Amino acid sequence: MELAKFFNFLYKHIIVIIIIPIVTVAITYFLVRNLPNTFVAKSQISTGLVDRSNDAVVTEQTAPQQQEIDQTFSNMIQLIQSNNVLDMVAYKFILHDLKDPAPFRKPSRFLSGLSAADKRKAISGFESRYRNRQPLTLVTPEEELLNGILGSMNYDSESLRGKLQAIRVGQSDFITIEFSSEDAKLSGFGANAVASEFITYYAAKVKDADRKSVTFLSNLLQEKQRNLNDKMNQLKSYKIQNGVLNLPEQAKILYQRMIEVQSNRERTDKEIISYAGTINDINSKFTPRERKYLEATTSRVNSDILAYREQLQALTDVFIREGFDNNYKDSMDSLRSILNGKVEESVEENIFNPLAAKQDLVSQKINMETQLDIAKHSVASLQKEHRSLTSQFSRLVPFEAIIQSYERDIDIASQEYLDILDKYNLSNIQSNFSVKLKQSLFALPGAAIPSKKMLLVIISGIVGFAFVVFVLFILFFFDTTVTQPKELANASKFPVLGYIEKLHTSTTDVHSLWNWNKGGFKDQLRSIRFEISSELDSEPLLALPGAELTVANPQLLQQSYPKNTNLLSITSFSKGEGKTFLSISLAYAFALTNKNILLIDGNFSNPTLTRSVNAEFYFEDFLLDNIFETDFKRRGISVLGNKGNDASLLEITSQERLRDKISQLKSSFDYIMVEIPSLEYLDKAKEWFLFTDKVAGVFQSNRKYGNKETVANDYLHALNDHKFIGWIINKVEITKPEKKKGWFKKKKHESYS
Repeated sequence: MELAKFFNFLYKHIIVIIIIPIVTVAITYFLVRNLPNTFVAKSQISTGLVDRSNDAVVTEQTAPQQQEIDQTFSNMIQLIQSNNVLDMVAYKFILHDLKDPAPFRKPSRFLSGLSAADKRKAISGFESRYRNRQPLTLVTPEEELLNGILGSMNYDSESLRGKLQAIRVGQSDFITIEFSSEDAKLSGFGANAVASEFITYYAAKVKDADRKSVTFLSNLLQEKQRNLNDKMNQLKSYKIQNGVLNLPEQAKILYQRMIEVQSNRERTDKEIISYAGTINDINSKFTPRERKYLEATTSRVNSDILAYREQLQALTDVFIREGFDNNYKDSMDSLRSILNGKVEESVEENIFNPLAAKQDLVSQKINMETQLDIAKHSVASLQKEHRSLTSQFSRLVPFEAIIQSYERDIDIASQEYLDILDKYNLSNIQSNFSVKLKQSLFALPGAAIPSKKMLLVIISGIVGFAFVVFVLFILFFFDTTVTQPKELANASKFPVLGYIEKLHTSTTDVHSLWNWNKGGFKDQLRSIRFEISSELDSEPLLALPGAELTVANPQLLQQSYPKNTNLLSITSFSKGEGKTFLSISLAYAFALTNKNILLIDGNFSNPTLTRSVNAEFYFEDFLLDNIFETDFKRRGISVLGNKGNDASLLEITSQERLRDKISQLKSSFDYIMVEIPSLEYLDKAKEWFLFTDKVAGVFQSNRKYGNKETVANDYLHALNDHKFIGWIINKVEITKPEKKKGWFKKKKHESYS
């Protein structure tokens, strides 16, 4: 139903829906009919980024990752569209048009207005900036003139960027450059110019970056080399100052000598014990007399033996100090042999002495005594040498810590130097094997692309239509206008007793309208009469024809009310909704059923009913006993107006008297209908609700149902005993169906209700 309502809403605005797209199409057509044709030319650049196998062999580098390649392509495309490239292309364009007899574009009004001197000055300025690859900074008046020329010819960077498109072809190594313009030759020239200028700019940019990188690494390499040399010189100076040549080797030699000295000392101690024990054993084999003789003989050992013994001891000291050098050992062995020979000569001299039988023991004793003396002397030398070696070894410990610190600094500096050297060499190689851009496809004069004029016209019509429908949908979605009974019932949650269609006639006479053969006013009024009588009477009237569209509450129809509930108040949300007309019409409809009807104008602020029927008697006079029931009671319809003094009902008389007077009227008339103030004046309407049996409301179709109506409706829901019986919607637009042929044609006597 909502969709059908929306389509009905669109149908009501069909003129707008048709006119706006037509206007849009017409405007678009006049705007695009003079657009020139567009020619597109394509050039292509090979980047060398994807396949770099030759560079990888030379530089010993692996191929770049896909993400790195994509990033590089993205940067290249941005550079193609940058001012650094497009400014150079703009210079080429304008220089061509200024110098060539067949320019791409006709001179603009600004360019035509320049003098010959200004044009020569402009040519010189453009050539100088193109040669030096300088952009326009708009700082000087000359640059402003040049920029004005470019802008007037649409050769400025912004205009060129709008006609330029650079895309990478899939995942390939190529970038396609498309340039579009109104001239085929201009498109081809532009595509080639963009490609060549980008290659020139990018090559210069890469070369400059490589040069800066090599220069930086060269300076850093020299600094690292100086640092390494300084560290090495510091170590060298320290070793010279402290007499350290090869500390680990020196420490190793000293430690070995210490071990050897300790080992010789232990061996010498053993020899001393052995020699002493052997000498004691030999002495024990001699008698005291023989020992005296032997001692006397020993004391007379010649000076040669003593001299050789001293030499042997001195040579032993040297042998120990020199680290047990084998050269000294040979000399010692020779000197020992000589000493042994002298001892044997001494023994032979005493061969005829009393100890001749024990001469071997004597010889052994003398030799052992000699060896014992040498061993005892060697112990002192070994101890002295061991102390000297220990002192030297201890002296090397602080040297070792300092030298290790120097060597560690040298290792770090050396590693840094080698790393920078590798990078420097690699950068040098890469600078000679940078990515080589080349134009793989040269653009030819552009081919005309299909015209988009008709497409733009069609799109404008579609967009215009969609925009109108969208706006109408927004208006429909937020529209709270009530036009049909069901909408009012859904909004108010009250039954709709019926509706009165909008009458396309100037007369307001109910009798004439009742007998009017156009529309369904009579049937609609009968239907409302039936619903109201069902609410007021315990025995409702018989159903009358023409009530098939009536909206009623079945539960209320099933209820039975006392016979005396015959006073109906008629109100509305606001004034001007048709309370007076409906009150008179309902009174007329009930009068046709042979009922005595009393019509009271209860709206003291705006007595429209009184003025409409030219009432002779007033309700205030009846309440104050100025008139009586016999004065105004008529057969059919009786009317009590009011004086319109903006009085309140309870201000006229007391509540008890009002109740008595109204009871008197209810007993005299079949139905009493009171037009009361609208719910805008709820304080005055409430007074009538105290004496009213039932309340009905009039709602004018095609008006908003807003917050004010919602608040008043909530009050009606709060009334007790189902006092409010429902709404009657007034001035409903009835759409007349189109005439159709054959059996679809509408019968003459059929109502549009």
